Amino acid sequence: MTKHASLALLVIALGLAACGTAAKVATSQQAVWQKFGSRSVDNLFLSWGPPMAEQRRADGARIMSYTYSNMYGVGQKDQRSYSCTVTLIAPPPDYKISDVSMQGQDYECAVIAGGLTGQSGFGVAHPSDFLREHPPVAPF
Repeated sequence: MTKHASLALLVIALGLAACGTAAKVATSQQAVWQKFGSRSVDNLFLSWGPPMAEQRRADGARIMSYTYSNMYGVGQKDQRSYSCTVTLIAPPPDYKISDVSMQGQDYECAVIAGGLTGQSGFGVAHPSDFLREHPPVAPF
């Protein structure tokens, strides 16, 4: 295989991997919309508590952000952090959620969509790393 063909395959593989992650994040974003979309911010606060950050736009709309983060490999040379942030917008006068956006890693976005916000404990390996390093074995 030529050097250019190998590079092309690498680019394609990375592109497909990014699409898979984006699709999983979009699924988590849709789950948050299903739970809170077009509903009062009071429902959000009762479920998730106060946001980690809140701002007001010039038109009075509330912009609220929640983040979930996790660190893996703590104390090791490959220590890393993964996170997901969901931002919700609620315009006046009724302050119902009109928009949900989400950015981050697929696992952390799924966790936050499930209602866990803040920072978790320190993990040894990210779930995707663990599965890559320890693939399931077919039964005999």
